[in-house]
Amino acid sequence: MGLGIWGLGFVLAFAGFAVYWNSLAAPFTFDDEHAIVINEQIRHISTSLSPTEQGSPLAGRPLVSLTFAVNYTLGGLDVRGYRLVNVAFHVVVALLLFGCVGRAFTARQNNLAPRKAAPYTPDLAFAIALIWMVHPLVTEPVDYVSQRTELMMAAFFLATLYFGGSTFAGRRSERGTRPTYGGTRPTLSVICCALGMACKETMVVAPVVVMLYDRTFTFGSFRDALQRRGWYYAALCATWLVLVALLWSAPRGDSAGFAGASVSPWTYLLNQSVMIVRYLRLTFWPRGLVLDYGEPLHVTIGDVAPYLVVVVALLAATIVALVRNPPIGFLGAWFFLTLAPTSSILPISTEVGAERRMYLPLMAVVVLVVVGVGRRFTRRQIDLAGRNRLRQGYGGPPKLYAKAEGPPYTPERLVYFLVVPVAIALSVATYQRNAEYLSGLTLWQSVLDRWPPHARAHRSLAAELKLANRPDEEIVHLRAAVTDLPEIRNVLGLELLALGRNAEAVNELRIYVRDYPRDADAWSNLGNALAALGRTDEALQAFQRAVAIDPNNGLSQRNLALQYVQQNDFDNAVEHARAAARLTPNDPAAHNLLGLALIGQQKVDDAIAEFRASLALQPDNNDAAGYLERTLSAAGRLP
Repeated sequence: MGLGIWGLGFVLAFAGFAVYWNSLAAPFTFDDEHAIVINEQIRHISTSLSPTEQGSPLAGRPLVSLTFAVNYTLGGLDVRGYRLVNVAFHVVVALLLFGCVGRAFTARQNNLAPRKAAPYTPDLAFAIALIWMVHPLVTEPVDYVSQRTELMMAAFFLATLYFGGSTFAGRRSERGTRPTYGGTRPTLSVICCALGMACKETMVVAPVVVMLYDRTFTFGSFRDALQRRGWYYAALCATWLVLVALLWSAPRGDSAGFAGASVSPWTYLLNQSVMIVRYLRLTFWPRGLVLDYGEPLHVTIGDVAPYLVVVVALLAATIVALVRNPPIGFLGAWFFLTLAPTSSILPISTEVGAERRMYLPLMAVVVLVVVGVGRRFTRRQIDLAGRNRLRQGYGGPPKLYAKAEGPPYTPERLVYFLVVPVAIALSVATYQRNAEYLSGLTLWQSVLDRWPPHARAHRSLAAELKLANRPDEEIVHLRAAVTDLPEIRNVLGLELLALGRNAEAVNELRIYVRDYPRDADAWSNLGNALAALGRTDEALQAFQRAVAIDPNNGLSQRNLALQYVQQNDFDNAVEHARAAARLTPNDPAAHNLLGLALIGQQKVDDAIAEFRASLALQPDNNDAAGYLERTLSAAGRLP
């Protein structure tokens, strides 16, 4: 293309920002609420590096938390700033991929059998980085803000490889000496590896990938690599201690690991065979992308046999290639190693699959396809050129003449004729996928349309329908979700109560308190639903149960006091209204209710004091003014 390395890098960066520009206005979604919107820890840079709560999306990932704190310091909760940083990280990863591919080709040409190495120009590395960067399968880490964890981990992963595994001394000297290693680059590589461990657990495989890279592209054997760079590999492996310390101080909780997993490691592995085949299908035909695949299913080996055969065959081919064709074997190993932490036997109970898991593995597939097509395309053109010269009477071996005069199609032309159209098509698909994130309704409806419906998708769509003020549709999806998520039946009961469907609300809430009898709020909600139906005795019992479970719940105390007032039991009413006013001193309604109960006890002065306290808290739109006027009038104290 004639632009040089810096020019190609600029084009790559420009294309990345252009393709993702329409994503900047999309709102926060899904776990973004927990990781960013309500996360008090990122409100200050000084607290962002502290261990976060167990199960948080940022647990054990302090470096990502720090970047969110910087975002908040600069722009509060303006989502555009967060998304712009995500796009920038994605572009950085693409540039690092550009550099790593170039170094891998050059290393193999310089250090290992140059005649057997594939011809390399910067345009080939550019083509690989461009196609990967605009591929729709990598949109999730960019568009889903809290998945910056994946972006930052990938950036440090490639930086580790670039500064370490991709370092070589240059061409062999005329005396035939081996390349020597040293300087600051291995040190930078170790630092990047340690920083990556503070971003996401997938970084754990980076030291293994670097050693495999050196064996493939630089030394030719693990033995030679260990003899010459053993200290460096030991330093890389030592960064695992960073990961161990972070996981110990801020564990992921039940969402990942064997403790509390919803399925066994074997069942989870069987699920992954289905997901890996789907990932590969999306690699070559990226249509029907899904944000949330739901939880692992209880499947047997018979259910997933075809998928399992495909995965085992690919794994076997990778092992054979590592021996017979190391570069291809390295790409296969990259694919499986970078998938392994999330897609092997370590159960992740909250999700059976996620397209963001392909962020690093997709690189290997793109390299394999682009290089394979490029070599096939170029070789075919060389052969055709040679035959044409024979027909013209030149004589001699076809490939010799083709080599002397140059093929009609070079790798640069390959970029023009093959890569650019593919990149444009992928960019259009990515632009369309970005647009789906602009609306929570569209995004979650796409999940239900493109994948077997699951409870979490129904629940999330119901939340979006509530925001859109479409309550009837919200109820439909809440009902669909409660079968697998019975803990949200309380929400369903509340929404039915808000719609005036009181009998249905009572039915749902009774089921919920049967399953979760220690939920004081649910008993209060049931009491409100029963009271709305005029079933006062049952409502009283529900409120009594709520207060018995949690006597420090001011709302439950107030609800119970109201029931006693309505039954003219003023002694009990005063007792619980006082408790409500004490627990929620800034609640005007609690003081009003206490005032009414005190009137029932003929304690007018105390009642007047409570009404005045309520008015002091809320001078406008307060029933206390009317209560106070009527009380003063009845006592003959009006001016």
